[in-house]
Amino acid sequence: MQRFRNESDMTVIIELTEPIADRASRLVHRHRLRAADAIQLASSLALRDEIGDMAPVFFLTFDQALDQAARAEGLTPPPLLAS
Repeated sequence: MQRFRNESDMTVIIELTEPIADRASRLVHRHRLRAADAIQLASSLALRDEIGDMAPVFFLTFDQALDQAARAEGLTPPPLLAS
């Protein structure tokens, strides 16, 4: 449980803005994602764009299609899970 608490401290909540929604729409068509998945991916990409090289942005999902889309967009799972 302590590990979960430590990792949840790294969670970021991102507001769904019009630019993120527009990006999600493009991701739906590019990767054939469901809308909610595309919003999740677009939000992560927006965070990556915002923080640049200050810190890595990892993406973790159990959904294979979403994982493939995230990797195609340059996001990866945390290093221990990147295989």
